[in-house]
Amino acid sequence: MNRAVRVLVVSCAVGGAVGGCHEVSGTGPYGIKGQLVDSVGRPISGQSVVSEEHGVTSDEAGEFNVRWKEPAAFVDIARGGVLYRRAWGGARDQGHTVVRLPSTTSLRVSCTADVPCISELRWGISDNLTGRLDVPCQGEQAVTVEVPTPTPTISCTAGGQSVALTLRVTGDTMVLVKAEPQGR
Repeated sequence: MNRAVRVLVVSCAVGGAVGGCHEVSGTGPYGIKGQLVDSVGRPISGQSVVSEEHGVTSDEAGEFNVRWKEPAAFVDIARGGVLYRRAWGGARDQGHTVVRLPSTTSLRVSCTADVPCISELRWGISDNLTGRLDVPCQGEQAVTVEVPTPTPTISCTAGGQSVALTLRVTGDTMVLVKAEPQGR
């Protein structure tokens, strides 16, 4: 019995690009090398760090190396229920970069707007770092997450229309509510 075997070899050359794929070189435009630390500078080990092309787990020192595919030069870090994205770019990102995650607060988050949408909370943190949390706005679905301490921006769209939401924080609870129309 003869069987045809088809082998596809995909390679990424160190220091060069093959088909848009970049191999980690430790510095520069072909890979993303960094260290993941908490808000006070302690290494975060065992954390998944993912690019569009490749994912790894940070080592004991919080170090990671991932390759990337143009034009998506970023890493995503899902931590405490929030998706953090660190974008790469510019001269200062040539070499080893420290990704410092922000201090967080544990909050129970829900939406009482009762509109069929997923509200999106976004944090512009610093150093090309953003955070995002999606919260369903239909029904009383609450989730406890570790949210960054700055106040997020909120967007919610239902049926192609923007829905105005307001954020209320009381104690350890964050609730998204439908904003009251102006003048009432």
